[in-house]
Amino acid sequence: MYVRFYITLCLMIGISNCVFAQLGYQTEVEWITYPEIEETDDESFVFGRVNLDYQHIINHDMRFFTAISFRRSDPGDTRDQERLSELYIDYRHLRFDLRSGLQYINWGRADIVNPLDFSPQDFRDPLDDDNEDLPVAGFNLSYYLETSQIQWIVLPYFIDSELPKPESIWFSNLPSQTPLGQDIQYTVVEANQPETGIDNWQTGVKWSHRGRGFDWAVSYFYGWNDVPLFYTSNQFINSTTVKVFLEPTFYRQHIIGFDSAWLIEDYTFRSELAYKHTSDNEGEDPYIDDPYLHMVLGIDRTFQNIIFEKDLFLLLEYSYQHAITDIQYQTNDFDHIFENTLFTRFGMDNLPKWELQIDLAFDLASEGYFVRPQLSYEWFDNFKTQISIEFLEGNSNSFFGANKENKAIRFRIIKEGIF
Repeated sequence: MYVRFYITLCLMIGISNCVFAQLGYQTEVEWITYPEIEETDDESFVFGRVNLDYQHIINHDMRFFTAISFRRSDPGDTRDQERLSELYIDYRHLRFDLRSGLQYINWGRADIVNPLDFSPQDFRDPLDDDNEDLPVAGFNLSYYLETSQIQWIVLPYFIDSELPKPESIWFSNLPSQTPLGQDIQYTVVEANQPETGIDNWQTGVKWSHRGRGFDWAVSYFYGWNDVPLFYTSNQFINSTTVKVFLEPTFYRQHIIGFDSAWLIEDYTFRSELAYKHTSDNEGEDPYIDDPYLHMVLGIDRTFQNIIFEKDLFLLLEYSYQHAITDIQYQTNDFDHIFENTLFTRFGMDNLPKWELQIDLAFDLASEGYFVRPQLSYEWFDNFKTQISIEFLEGNSNSFFGANKENKAIRFRIIKEGIF
């Protein structure tokens, strides 16, 4: 359905004036293998992904933009899709900018973890951070002053995050048997999503200020948490098997936030602070998260002529959460993976030819860690290959330790351009 709609829409808009139309593309082939996966013969996958985007300048103040993504794998995978990722009209006049439709909206200034970001995410492969963001559907109005910006968003339609399915290697490590020794089969049923009505709309406002070396913003968002909690119900199949139904359910939340970026000589300091308030102040409702504070602090610097006359980029970032109750989070609760985590990133490059990046994450609360070296090489214009190794280890109470068998090697071939 998306394919026909996308092609028809591009032709209808572009045929009127091809001079102001532009069609871009990105093709990607990825091979990924999990050396320690023994439960299935499908230890390796080959993915093909095609992203198309189309832009049409309607007039001096208005432009149309749309993008679609296709993804297929061999053998078949739960992430196969045809997705309309963007479809909006951008209208700019004087100091105003109004973007209406399906679009990406990202709040926050931190590099790795963004507690202020209310947009849904694709968690079906949590380590594939190149393809995590999902769009929102609504209106994004900005008004620009000399050194400030006021942003108001309204989201009439709710889009939730995409979580791993029961057959995925990233699905939560739930019990496989009952206390009586019966096997458990898990089934995720259709989500109990908010109805489309004005009472369920989401809205947010943000004030940003740019100064001499110091930028900051305050924000407020009222909407639905896009990472669900699950209602459970049981059905006894026979004396040896129990079927457990998991129904995703969503709840309202307020997010009050502050973020900043401060440039001091060669160092950049970044911060985000978000208070996420829900109606479960006492921690009595298992289907509503308890209110908590989420803080992220980061510092980065580029050191010049360090190794073979190449610059070295270094980033440190710390993520900390504090709940107002004594709640204990589940290992694969994607809202709380980085409850007390330190990140480090090293980068060195000789652009546009090659780039080396090493990411490390240390779960200080549950003693887990993650290491990923990644090398990209551009063979000629807009054609590059990328290889990375992902290593997870640690205590089984940590996200990294619970998924330590998901160590992976990824190899990508990427080509992009404009027709």
